[in-house]
This record gives sequence, structure tokens and C-alpha cells, in this order.
Amino acid sequence: NNVLHDPICIEYFAIHLANEHSSENLDFYESVDHFRHEWDIDHINACKNIAVKIFQLYCATNAPLAVNLPSKIRNKCEALIRAKEFTRGIFDDAASEIYMVMNRDS
Repeated sequence: NNVLHDPICIEYFAIHLANEHSSENLDFYESVDHFRHEWDIDHINACKNIAVKIFQLYCATNAPLAVNLPSKIRNKCEALIRAKEFTRGIFDDAASEIYMVMNRDS
């Protein structure tokens, strides 16, 4: 848990994940964390664009850096994106799932 809050630990963890060929998990988790912290209702269009990019890069079927999400979570994210229901927590379930994967498998 503390690993993701310490910059030095994150660097070592990133190297470990790269060796395991699962660095996309950390990349996704950090992208979502950054998205949550940068969420600004006054700049909603920019936030929407970032959310779509995160989804396309990590969550969509055949995404170039696809993370391993259960279809229920992937479908929920996709439905929210398609419905244009953007919130700060749009990726909460996906990020929680990937956090558990990293904690359990890495």
C-alpha cells in the first residue's frame, strides 16, 4: 500500500512490473490517480478528453496497453464513456481492481 506513495518505491516497482511484462497496470493506476487529482468541473471538456484517452489506451477491448479488467467493470466504464457521464470517479472500480491485481500478483 505504501509503495504507491513513495517515489523511490514506485520506481523500483515499475522496474519489477516491466520485468513481469505488466507495467501497464502501474501506468493505468497512475493515470487514473492523476486524472482524479486534476479533475476540475470548470475544465470539464479537457477532463472528458483525458477520460476518453485513458479508456482507449488501457480499458477498451484491444487497447494498446490493455489492463486485465473483468468484463463487468470494462463494460461499466464503456457505458459511462458512451453516455458521456463523466465524473471524477469514472475509473474508481477499474483502478480498485488493478490495485488488487498489483497487490496480489506483483
